[in-house]
Amino acid sequence: MNAVPFDTLKMAQRPGAAGFAAPQAAGMAEALADAMAGSDLATKDDISALRTDLKGDIAALDQRITSLRTELKGDIAGLDQRMTSLRAEMKGDNELLRRDMEIMRRDIEVARRDVVIKIGSMMVIAVGVMLTAIRMMTLHP
Repeated sequence: MNAVPFDTLKMAQRPGAAGFAAPQAAGMAEALADAMAGSDLATKDDISALRTDLKGDIAALDQRITSLRTELKGDIAGLDQRMTSLRAEMKGDNELLRRDMEIMRRDIEVARRDVVIKIGSMMVIAVGVMLTAIRMMTLHP
């Protein structure tokens, strides 16, 4: 950054006019000139350059944000498509499960009927055997 031009003579004259001694006023002017020469004070040009840099950075940030928004929208669209695909898959799987469950219900019903028939048949046979055994037994008088 550039040094700010500073008129030490003018600075020394004003305190002198206000009642300061000339050596004191000159010392103050020199001290202030040294302090300002060693410091980095911003000028209008410096601020203008910084403003230009900042505008460029903001524009780049806006472009990056726009790019990220576009990318995010694409990702969301991809996720929507994937979700739609998964829903269709799940509906298909649910239909297959329903069919399988219906087949299993039919099989269970058939097995239940078979068990009832077998148990009924065994009971009929057992009763027949018992009746035959009772008839064959001779009664003692």
